[in-house]
Amino acid sequence: MGKLTKQQEEVIKLFRNFREREPGRVKHVELDIPKSLMVMGTLDMIGYRTSHGRRSVVYTHDFQPGSRPMLCAGPEDNQLFIIGGRYRVTEQGIVDIDARGRLMLDPDHGKEDDEE
Repeated sequence: MGKLTKQQEEVIKLFRNFREREPGRVKHVELDIPKSLMVMGTLDMIGYRTSHGRRSVVYTHDFQPGSRPMLCAGPEDNQLFIIGGRYRVTEQGIVDIDARGRLMLDPDHGKEDDEE
C-alpha cells in the first residue's frame, strides 16, 4: 500500500474494527465540499447495506433525540451530507452519544433488518 497518512491509518483501523477484516485497498477520493448547504431536515434514522464475511446485510440505526444529525444537500448532483449530531462510528456501527459524552449502546445491536 505504500506510505500511509495518519488519516488513512485511522480509517483503516475503523474499517478493520467495523468490517472485521482487512481492507482490500485504500482508495483516495476527491471531495468537493460546498461552502453552503441546504438543510433538508434531521435524520431520525439511517439504513445502510454492508457485508460481513460473504453476507450482505441491511442495518438501520434510529438516532436518539438530541443525537440526530441534519441531512443536507449541496448544489451539485450526488451531494448529500450528514452534518452535526452526537454519534460516533465504532465497531458496532453508528452509536449515539448522550449529553455527557457517554456512548448509548443499543441493546438490539447486531439484529439484522434484512438478509439477501
